[in-house]
Amino acid sequence: MLSMRRISLARWCFYHFNERDVLQKNLDTKTLAFGLSISAMGAFLFVPAASMNNYWIFLTALFVVGLGFSVQQIVANPLAIKKWVVQKQGRTV
Repeated sequence: MLSMRRISLARWCFYHFNERDVLQKNLDTKTLAFGLSISAMGAFLFVPAASMNNYWIFLTALFVVGLGFSVQQIVANPLAIKKWVVQKQGRTV
């Protein structure tokens, strides 16, 4: 029971002191490139998985690829909306 209290306290401290979202703070093409590199690392994990013929490495590789795609989508959608709003206002990006 004591460990659950410590976990709850750690979560509260993390959310209390880190009020801003990490992706909102770094919402630019660097984070988009980071997501692409995560996806590439996941894709390269398929090579050892195929040579070892191991299900768990395949599953890990799929998870890493999905994580990279999720980061890309989280970053790309607000960038596309921002570009669309700027084009509607008649300014250049």
